[in-house]
Amino acid sequence: MCLNIVNMRRGQALIAVLLILGVVVTVSLSIASRSITEVSVSTAQEEAARALAAAEAGVEAKLSGSALPDAGNVGTSTYTVTLADFGTVNTPLALVQRLTSGESVTVNLAGYTAGSIGVCWSGVGSLETAFYYGSPVVGVERNYYSQDGNCRDVPLTAGSPKQSIRLKLLENGIAADQLTVVPVTSLPKQGDVITAVGRAGESVRKVKVDKQDDRPDIFEAALFSGTSLTK
Repeated sequence: MCLNIVNMRRGQALIAVLLILGVVVTVSLSIASRSITEVSVSTAQEEAARALAAAEAGVEAKLSGSALPDAGNVGTSTYTVTLADFGTVNTPLALVQRLTSGESVTVNLAGYTAGSIGVCWSGVGSLETAFYYGSPVVGVERNYYSQDGNCRDVPLTAGSPKQSIRLKLLENGIAADQLTVVPVTSLPKQGDVITAVGRAGESVRKVKVDKQDDRPDIFEAALFSGTSLTK
């Protein structure tokens, strides 16, 4: 009888030890798994940041006119950059810059063959257009369109060769509005589309920039003369 009691107690002790070992192993595996997961997440985040930095470096190099190659390294990361024309379409083109009241944007018309071009906006505010034409003497034709519509056909028949059209929004307050031009025939190049892809480890990040050529608004109010000015 005593022997059975001793054996029973030994069996219970063994079960308790096994249970404790099972708990210890489970906790250890959980901690190890969590540590591995945290390291993996940290590594992925670091690689993503380095890939994005490499892509941004490629875009900045193109924007600055740097002679860096279209593919290269930034530390241990790599990047590739492609450059394409922006705006060479004969379909509606949303212009890059959003305009508040008094701001303007220029559309290149060199080589554009149609006698008009459509311009659309939200309908809030008025639209002023300035069509520049002629060479070497440059002329300008201005038109104004009120708020009673959001798409207008602007004539381009005042003279040739066509140079550009300046579009300015008025009375639309501080709410930025995006203009869309609707060409009849294909537009000439309006700018560049820069696409950069950065890679670091298993992470890939892409940065795309639409760059539209323009001139500062101050030139709308500038006057130049090679001789003296007469009021």
